Amino acid sequence: KNIKKFVFQNRNKATIEKKRFVDEVSNSKILGVYNIDDKEENYSSQNKKNNFLKKNVNKYDLVVLSDYGHGLLDKNISKTIIRKSKFLFVNCQINANNRGSHSIIKYKGSHNLIINESELRYEMRDNKTQITNLVKRFSNLYDISNVVVTQGSEGTLFYSKKENNILNVPAIANKIVDKVGTGDMMLATISLFFAVSKDHNIGLVAGSMFGAKTIEKYGNENILNSAELLKFFSSFIK
Repeated sequence: KNIKKFVFQNRNKATIEKKRFVDEVSNSKILGVYNIDDKEENYSSQNKKNNFLKKNVNKYDLVVLSDYGHGLLDKNISKTIIRKSKFLFVNCQINANNRGSHSIIKYKGSHNLIINESELRYEMRDNKTQITNLVKRFSNLYDISNVVVTQGSEGTLFYSKKENNILNVPAIANKIVDKVGTGDMMLATISLFFAVSKDHNIGLVAGSMFGAKTIEKYGNENILNSAELLKFFSSFIK
C-alpha cells in the first residue's frame, strides 16, 4: 500500500512478448521467440516521461534503473536520470536482441553500474585483457564511480574508481536449478546495500547470497521474503 505507481501508456506500440520453450525433463530453455517493437518512442511520449523525471527523480534516496534496449528511454531521459538522481544504480543490459544497437555510453557518468563479464567485454570489444585491468579502463572511459561485474561461477568483481580498489566475492550457490532472474536479484540487493552503507563488502556478499537463493528455484516460483533472507544472511556470517 505504500508503493506509488506511475504508468506511462503508449497505445501505438505493441506489448513486448518473450516466449521461452523449455525442455520438460531438464527445465532448461531450448528456444526463445521474441515479439518486440524496439523503435524509440515519438518525441511527445519521450518528452512526457522526461518532464516527469525532471520534477520527481530527485525526491528519491535511491534510483534503480534497468534498461533492456527496447526504446523506452532515449538519451535525454538517461541524462536527466544521471543528473538528477541522488544515488543511481544502473543495469544496462546487452542481449541477443539489442546487440549491435544498444550501448552503455548512454549512462556515462553514473554512480553505479552492474554488468556481466561477457557484456563488459562486448562493450569494450576486448576478449583478452585481464578482467581487473579491463574494468578499470571501462570505469575511466565511461566515468562510472562503482562497477559490479558478475562472473557466474567465478563470483563477483567490484571496482571503486574513487578508491582505486578491487574486491572479489566468490559464488556461493550450492544448488543450481535456473539462472534466470539471478542478476535482477543481485541488482536489487546490492543497490539497496550500497545506498545505505559505504562497506561495499557487505552489499556484495548479500547480493551473492540472495542470488544463490534465487538460483535454487525455477523462474519466479519462489518469491524470497525478508525473513528467509535474514535467516540465511545471519547464519552465513556466523
